[in-house]
Amino acid sequence: MDEIFIISNDRFHVNKKNFFNSNKNTFTIISCFKKLKKIYLIARTSRQREKFRNKINNLKLVNISKIYRLREKIKEKKTLMISLTPYNFLVACIFIFMGVKKSNLFLFLRSDGYKEYSIKYGKLGGFFYYVMLSLIKKRFNIFTCSASIKGVANSRIIYPSEITKRWLINRKKKN
Repeated sequence: MDEIFIISNDRFHVNKKNFFNSNKNTFTIISCFKKLKKIYLIARTSRQREKFRNKINNLKLVNISKIYRLREKIKEKKTLMISLTPYNFLVACIFIFMGVKKSNLFLFLRSDGYKEYSIKYGKLGGFFYYVMLSLIKKRFNIFTCSASIKGVANSRIIYPSEITKRWLINRKKKN
């Protein structure tokens, strides 16, 4: 694998080869692919500089309007979608309509979006997330940090690092 497409809902500001974003976790995920020849980032743009800066030479920001021009590359390369949001869902639908195979589509769910949408938007938000996930889970390979997602065939659970009691052993007190 020498190229990858990453779909993110985050907004990015680009200044030469410097990328600015409000979510450091997204930069961490993108940095995992630094050694590849090219990383295509399909994301929204921002006119103002965001909080976190990262310089990634092989990263190219692609707007949703330019996806059709890259359709041949998209069909043959791996795609990682970070989180399930309405923007990401729209891009995923475009990829599915272009005929991208399931073996090339991966969805990374960092949290339980159903609970988040239910808390933020009530029952209607939870229902909307359920519909998006129901349509996507048949066409994407899913990696998740939540064991509560049901009905997903071949999902992989990723356990993020957590602070345990061991972290607190032999800690020096601050003067």
